[in-house]
Amino acid sequence: MKKSFLSIVALILILLSCNAGKKVIAQKNTAHLQKEKLAVVTEKEIQEEKEPVKKEVKKAVVKEEIPVKEEVVEKATEIAKEENIKPEARLEAFNHNKWDALLKKHVSASGNVNYKGFKQDTGTLKVYLDELASNLPQDSWTKEDKLAYWINVYNAFTVKLIIDNYPTKSIKDIKDPWGQRFFKLGTKWYNLNEVEHQILRKMDEPRIHFAIVCASVSCPKLVNSAFTAVDLEEQLVEATKG
Repeated sequence: MKKSFLSIVALILILLSCNAGKKVIAQKNTAHLQKEKLAVVTEKEIQEEKEPVKKEVKKAVVKEEIPVKEEVVEKATEIAKEENIKPEARLEAFNHNKWDALLKKHVSASGNVNYKGFKQDTGTLKVYLDELASNLPQDSWTKEDKLAYWINVYNAFTVKLIIDNYPTKSIKDIKDPWGQRFFKLGTKWYNLNEVEHQILRKMDEPRIHFAIVCASVSCPKLVNSAFTAVDLEEQLVEATKG
């Protein structure tokens, strides 16, 4: 599925490049995007997806780290519709790859969290949290994109709270863990209670309570992959199985 998804995203971006002077627009550092990882798409994969572009550019940015601009997302969606590409192959509004990599590295399949390992990767976690802080959801984002963003916000900042107070036997040993405003998104300071009750609960998705973690044995376990808009339904279904 991942291979097919990468191919489809590459196709979308190739079509975009043809229609817009072969330029990929990023919200922030274009030079950084060009420097970072590119996914190489073979001619065979391109042919399987769309014959007319089989000789086009073989490289397309399919991941790393900066969300693409709204007009690129809209154009990609438009092209996907015209070319009968499945909607689930659209671009994510926000890229959670850094968080996904950290979870896979420090959380087991059964949900056991290596907080000591997370603490050693504080720098990488900070970069991801800074990206969350500077890229709040926009009105143009889909509900799935917004849900994935806020679920990951809750879980990532819960981990930050633990490692900031590490070693600790329980999150309950931390003073007012869910009420203290210890992180800032945009220009506003938040606490975990606000994210859960004032934002996520108002998004009409009751399964979020199986997805957010409070770092306690009485809470759902932290899964070792980031929530994404594309896979959100499948991830929420899996989370309810617990």
